[in-house]
Amino acid sequence: PWWRGTILESPTFIFQMVFWCGWLAWVGFTDNNTSQMLRKVAEPSNLQNLVTFLLGMAMTLVINRWWTAREKYNAMLSGSEELSLMAASLIGTPGTGKTTQIDPSPEAHLRQEMVRYCNLGQRLLLLEAQRAFKKAGDDDAPLANLPADGLITHPEVRVLRNPELSSNRHTVVFYWLTTLLRQGSRYGRLSFADLMLTRLSSNIGKIHRSADDVLTLLNTQLPFAYVQVLSWCVVVFLFMNTCYTANKLFSGKDYSGAERTSLFFWSFFEVSLRVSVFMGIPVMFGFFDNPFGHDAANFPT
Repeated sequence: PWWRGTILESPTFIFQMVFWCGWLAWVGFTDNNTSQMLRKVAEPSNLQNLVTFLLGMAMTLVINRWWTAREKYNAMLSGSEELSLMAASLIGTPGTGKTTQIDPSPEAHLRQEMVRYCNLGQRLLLLEAQRAFKKAGDDDAPLANLPADGLITHPEVRVLRNPELSSNRHTVVFYWLTTLLRQGSRYGRLSFADLMLTRLSSNIGKIHRSADDVLTLLNTQLPFAYVQVLSWCVVVFLFMNTCYTANKLFSGKDYSGAERTSLFFWSFFEVSLRVSVFMGIPVMFGFFDNPFGHDAANFPT
């Protein structure tokens, strides 16, 4: 649907839109003591400049955080691709240029294991980014599906089920990858080992750091006090301005039919437009809170 990945997908935004339009109708059309008092004290709110400034600052912070996560994620992907290509070209090719009688199966197995660990580290990172391991009891469910994909063995699953590794499982996999590379170099399965061992290890470190940076960004939220004050300022601003619009709506009840209809329409349109801007931006923050997942606004995983 056309609305997927937009603020219209958020139940919170739809609720806010309905609530403030209903508030406008109640204050503007009823004539009890409460609505009369609200119409008397209603005046244009001077909070608009403050709310606009706070929303702009928060949007800048959220977009910068989202973009940095995207750069780190792309760095991890490019590093994994480079490592896989280097493993395919350097493992199993003698550096002396002479033919050997070495069985190629250990070299092929080493290449496959390195690529498998690269893919497993990325998958675990995405699972951690999607907060699949945050709730107790959910730890084993994602891991149980990985052996069927050929990414992990059952003994490795038992190791990763350690509760102390619940938020650093990808780190263990990159340690396994480094150990596997050094073992291959020790047994002479890596061409130009003196030079390439350092380069491949550095590449693994780059992938690992990029993955850690992504998780650090996702686990570092905006300060709660800032978000709380921002949300409260938006609510107060909408309350005052909606009451002011309702006062104009009530004062036009004696207008002629065409003028009255036009006043009703533009009053509700004004409130809807104001809510879509000042409530739509905070709702949009939720789309950038975790950029990984299966939603239309998230990075493909």
